[in-house]
Amino acid sequence: NAKYKYGFIGTEWDQGGCIGPSGQRTGPASVREAMQLAWGYVRDNRIFDIESNRVVDLNDMMIKDFGNIDDYIVTDWEYSNDRITENVSKVIAEGFTPVVVGGDCSIHYPSVRAVHNACEGNIGVIYMDAHCDFYNDLRKYGNLSHGHPCGNIMKLPRVNGDNVIHFGIRAYEKPEFYDY
Repeated sequence: NAKYKYGFIGTEWDQGGCIGPSGQRTGPASVREAMQLAWGYVRDNRIFDIESNRVVDLNDMMIKDFGNIDDYIVTDWEYSNDRITENVSKVIAEGFTPVVVGGDCSIHYPSVRAVHNACEGNIGVIYMDAHCDFYNDLRKYGNLSHGHPCGNIMKLPRVNGDNVIHFGIRAYEKPEFYDY
């Protein structure tokens, strides 16, 4: 019985950006390839962590690959977002902490929504991005595009500003984003 269980799930959705498909869909395959290289350094279920300068015992950890989410309709973002939430929810239901890789920024909201729906009480979010992603009205792209995820996450009933860390922002696109 592993103490820490992580469920890797890939998403190849990169339709939520304003410039169309931009290549983030290749993320899951790239991470899997890199992990294969890393596993080559595991000895007796231990690996050396260069960043912390210590040996990490992997006996308390389990990583399960749940494959890629591939049920999308590129012209129906709501349907596609629901499939992301549904698949991430399955990872959680099996007792794993989801690690969602790939896709553009629009995948953040449906992924966090799955965690929100599975948990009780308030949840915290650590959101790292160069952009605020607070848009509420980009009529051209709808409210599920790459410009909306943090704003949508903040609208979930059990997420509030006191439990959100938003870092990496290089600039506020609008004055109201700074105030928000």
